[in-house]
Amino acid sequence: MNPVAAHLARALEQHRRWARDNGETVPAELGVLLRIVSGGQERTTSLPGSDAADDAGVPIAHDYDEAGRLLKCSARTIRRLVDAGQLRSITVGSAPRIPRSELERFVADQLDHPEEPTK
Repeated sequence: MNPVAAHLARALEQHRRWARDNGETVPAELGVLLRIVSGGQERTTSLPGSDAADDAGVPIAHDYDEAGRLLKCSARTIRRLVDAGQLRSITVGSAPRIPRSELERFVADQLDHPEEPTK
């Protein structure tokens, strides 16, 4: 696959993942376009509807320490952001986790409202 087609395929896949993670309807045409751009190559290493092949080794949710490392802050700051309602967390077993999509949303919100400092 040429570099431009590969870049476009990655961008389309990222958009599809974003839409799914944010509860948006993913148009069926997006999958068709992705197959056209990628030269009709089907992924055989993942289950239907999953992006496991693209996300291999990348967690979809992080503990507070990992989330802090990603945002270059402490786990304590992450806990404060969750307590303040600025970050949403989920519980896996008994452990709190921050979904990757929630960290991305938080960063985008901070870019949209830079005058509002985090606590």
